[in-house]
Amino acid sequence: MKIIDKLALIMFSVIMLVISVIYVLVYFNVMDYELFLNGINSIFQNNPGKSIVLAVAIISILLSLKAILFEGDYEKKVKSMIQIKSEYGLLQIMPNTIENIAMIALSNYANISDVATKMQSKDDGIIINVNLSVLPDTNITELVDELQRVVKEKIETQTSAKVVEVNIVIRNVNKNKSVKEEIL
Repeated sequence: MKIIDKLALIMFSVIMLVISVIYVLVYFNVMDYELFLNGINSIFQNNPGKSIVLAVAIISILLSLKAILFEGDYEKKVKSMIQIKSEYGLLQIMPNTIENIAMIALSNYANISDVATKMQSKDDGIIINVNLSVLPDTNITELVDELQRVVKEKIETQTSAKVVEVNIVIRNVNKNKSVKEEIL
C-alpha cells in the first residue's frame, strides 16, 4: 500500500471514529443533543469553521469514492500472483517472474525474435501467452510444439506451478534476427 493510501485510510478512519463516538454519546444521552447542535451551529456561523467542515466533508467523500471505485495496484498483483503452499509455508510468485522464466526458456532459439510473454492466472493453473516472430524457412508447426513444451517444462520445473496452456502467436516473419525482447 502506498504511503498516500495509508495516510488517506488513517484520516478517513479518524473522521469515521469521531462521528461514530459523537453519535453513540448523543444516543445514550452522555452528550446533550441540544449542546451538540449548538456546537455545530457555532461552527457553521464561524467562517473558518465552515471551511474546515467543508474541507473534511469533501475529503471524506473523495476517500469514500476512492475506496469504493479504485482497486490498488498491489491488490491487482496479489490476485494474479501464484501461491504455492508447502509444509514450511507459502511461496508467492509474481507474474513477471513467470514471464521472465518463459523468456529465458525461449532465449536459446536462434530462429525466433521479438519475443513477448504474458502470464494469466486461472483457478486450475497458469496460462502463458507468447508473441514472437520467426525467421524465414522456419517450420512453424514443429517450432511451436517444441517452444510450448520447453516453456511448460521450464516453468513447472522451476516453480512447481501447473501450466495449463502455452499459447503462441506468430506475429511476423523477420528477415533478420532482432534482439528486441519484451514482456507484454
